[in-house]
Amino acid sequence: VDVRNGLGIKRLKEDNLARPQKPQVDPGLAVADLKERGNKAFQEQAYEEAIAYYSAAIDVLEEEGCQLPEAQDPKYTAVLCS
Repeated sequence: VDVRNGLGIKRLKEDNLARPQKPQVDPGLAVADLKERGNKAFQEQAYEEAIAYYSAAIDVLEEEGCQLPEAQDPKYTAVLCS
């Protein structure tokens, strides 16, 4: 893949174009812990890891039955229920 639009010969290796592995989240963490770790990962610009923690927090909330009718986007549930 030419990354300089034909202005040079810099190319990315095909091995570097693969999707990164999905970060593993420790099971059994509370929603507040997942949210805190997600915030920390976000501040460190580890966005994939932050998304994994936030998604795990949402999954826990859904398992607990936390439903807010005013939440338009399920991603807000993690913030509103914790």
